[in-house]
Amino acid sequence: MSIIRGRKIIRICTEIRIAATVESVWELMTRLDRYPQWNPFITQATADGDPRVVGTLMQFQLKNSDASTWRSTERVAIARHPELDTATGRKTAEWMYTYEGWPRKLRLLGTRRKQELREVEDGRVLYISEIIFMGIARRFVPLDRVLDGFVRQAEALKAEVERAA
Repeated sequence: MSIIRGRKIIRICTEIRIAATVESVWELMTRLDRYPQWNPFITQATADGDPRVVGTLMQFQLKNSDASTWRSTERVAIARHPELDTATGRKTAEWMYTYEGWPRKLRLLGTRRKQELREVEDGRVLYISEIIFMGIARRFVPLDRVLDGFVRQAEALKAEVERAA
């Protein structure tokens, strides 16, 4: 897990290995209706369509460890369903969405959230969760809370998928 501060962006990234298939992790990761059951970082998630389809608008109610909450509106930008990577012979998947709130519309803050799945040597899945903050308001983002939320979400995703396996 890391927070990297660049001149124009801030990047937060977490990784965890999950004893499951890419398909089973993808299924849970993209089922917004199930988020409140397992995800401690997101207490409510809705979409105006299928969240596995590019262009779908999603609404998240997020909850920090200190019980503070906020809402975020996101639009699906990439939905690469599980597929075999012919170069590596292993399955991968990717789901990326971008922030659509009023700070983005005013060009103050933009984000790109990516969740990537990679089948690794030992048959497990490497789950990579990354967010990039752009814009002048990026310096006001509570980075420690975002990182904590990402870690809690990754650990809960792992626990829920492995429990169901």
